Amino acid sequence: MKKTPLWRLLTLTFLLATTLWGAELPWRSDYARALAEAKKAGKNLMIFIEAKHCPYCEKMKQRVLRDPDVVRSVQEGFVPVRLLIDDPIVKREFPKTSVTPTIYFITPKKELLMDVVGYLNQEFFYWRLGAAEEEAERLERKR
Repeated sequence: MKKTPLWRLLTLTFLLATTLWGAELPWRSDYARALAEAKKAGKNLMIFIEAKHCPYCEKMKQRVLRDPDVVRSVQEGFVPVRLLIDDPIVKREFPKTSVTPTIYFITPKKELLMDVVGYLNQEFFYWRLGAAEEEAERLERKR
């Protein structure tokens, strides 16, 4: 009987673990570059603001923002950006942010579509994501 090489077993284990534990959003950390990317791609931005030792931020990243359906939905319409609350950009661009996690859905022109303050489970996150997409469509029709 032929033995399976160790690298094949490790690869299979990694793929299975990734599938079971969820997908990963391709987070951007450079706000200016993300704005430019969103303009070029015709997408809006999802700005996730967190604190270093915030348990609800971690909970949301692990339980909600790694769900394969959430990842797919966000990637279809948004450029995801992750920033720390003490980043000077947050203080300049989102000065009212005082709670983490906070998520802002904005257009590439920096128009606010929707904000979400605090932890949301998957169901409520989808609801807010849909509301942000509807607001983006409403703004587009107004132009």
